[in-house]
Amino acid sequence: DYQAFHALVLNRLKRPKEAAEHYRAALALRPAEGRWWYGLGLTLEANQQSQEAREAFQKARDTGNLTADMAATIEQKLR
Repeated sequence: DYQAFHALVLNRLKRPKEAAEHYRAALALRPAEGRWWYGLGLTLEANQQSQEAREAFQKARDTGNLTADMAATIEQKLR
């Protein structure tokens, strides 16, 4: 949880490269956490890595454990 929280803070501070590293560290520990895939997708998108962001969004969707708002946002991004 710490790694993901750190990633969230870094992302809000407009430091997407560092944030992505922390999201990846969190996901290495809990790869089925959809919120973290979602956060990684947003971070990669902010860093102009659209293909990698799309893959992260797909993995987030595949976890099946997102909030309704997150799931709706992902569906829009994957269209």
